[in-house]
Amino acid sequence: MSIHKFIILPFLLSLIGIVGTTAQKVPPRFKSELSGSYALGAQVYNSNFLFRPAYAIHYTHNYKLNRYINCGLGTSYMQLDDENFFPLYANILALKSKKDVDKFVRCNFGYALAHSKAINQLENYEMHGGVFFRFGFGRTYPINDKVALSTELSYLYQNAQLKQQSYTATTYTESLDYSFLQLSLGLVLNYRPYEK
Repeated sequence: MSIHKFIILPFLLSLIGIVGTTAQKVPPRFKSELSGSYALGAQVYNSNFLFRPAYAIHYTHNYKLNRYINCGLGTSYMQLDDENFFPLYANILALKSKKDVDKFVRCNFGYALAHSKAINQLENYEMHGGVFFRFGFGRTYPINDKVALSTELSYLYQNAQLKQQSYTATTYTESLDYSFLQLSLGLVLNYRPYEK
């Protein structure tokens, strides 16, 4: 799967969201978020703790249940040295509204596809994805009624499975666990919360 599809798709969905809501006279119930992240963390592999930095791009499309709770779906692309992850997840966003700044708490839970060039080149080895989880705190800074900037600090957990098939056709599976502390900078469209 091409990396370009994961970068272009969020921009197209955001553009559709902007065009669709500019014609509405009521406050929009949908909100899109696009952010880029740098993550510092480690991988537990063969009982070793290996330092692993990562870069990620996240896109979520949320439905505003009320002015304090948003729920939606999201996707990400995360790149390490050799591994790439493509999470698909549910997104829950709880906001604490103020006049100039919105503080928020985010929780993501889903599953990620995984790919590793290094592992896939080895005979009888395969890498598969696993559970994806992210929990973070952040702030949103409005530019106007439609657009805002956001900053977020979050913990990210990613699981993967390393499978090896022996010459006797026996398959061995080892769990790979990745833990990151992630700093994100993002853009929020249709920023103002839905008010009822």
